[in-house]
Amino acid sequence: MKPIENMEDFRSHLMESMKAMTNDELVTVLKRRKQYQPDAEVMAVNEALRRGLIQSEADLDTPAFSEPRPGFTLFPCPEEKEAADKLFKSLMRSLMIVGLIPVVFGVMKFMFPKHLEGTALISLGILWLAFAWFAMEKRLIRLLYPILVLTLLSMIYAARMLLVIKYLKWSDILIPVVLYMAIFYLIFYARSILRRIGQK
Repeated sequence: MKPIENMEDFRSHLMESMKAMTNDELVTVLKRRKQYQPDAEVMAVNEALRRGLIQSEADLDTPAFSEPRPGFTLFPCPEEKEAADKLFKSLMRSLMIVGLIPVVFGVMKFMFPKHLEGTALISLGILWLAFAWFAMEKRLIRLLYPILVLTLLSMIYAARMLLVIKYLKWSDILIPVVLYMAIFYLIFYARSILRRIGQK
């Protein structure tokens, strides 16, 4: 790429950049248009008009093109659909890693031997992994609900295991509590992203 030597070259380079943007990226620029130089703002508006994203400049006064207000949120979501999709996949991969925990414990139960309990734990883990994988591939909110149910079942099992421990340490309670809080956060974060990008 040759260096930008003058203002005309800069304007040409900026115009090419605008044309190369996806619709989502261009909408983001329009939302933040007040942060750009006047020339860049005009180019973004003209490109949006050319693509039919807006019918007139008056459309920019609608809430759809208002600049997002910064604020605290438990579930921050990128405005670009592609970035939100990547974040969703990362969350689901984390949930799939969590699904390996009951599988490992189930295998360990076979060593005692407690075959029935081990089989139940392995089955729970496999179901967890399957629903997490299908949710990641299909982008369906309803596939997150079985994971939530499996989480509640595993909580009941974990509570039962803690009750049989004669001398509980604070860490015996703290670690499961933190783990389940993280799991619930991942599930509801993934749900929030799917709702934001219009999935069902």
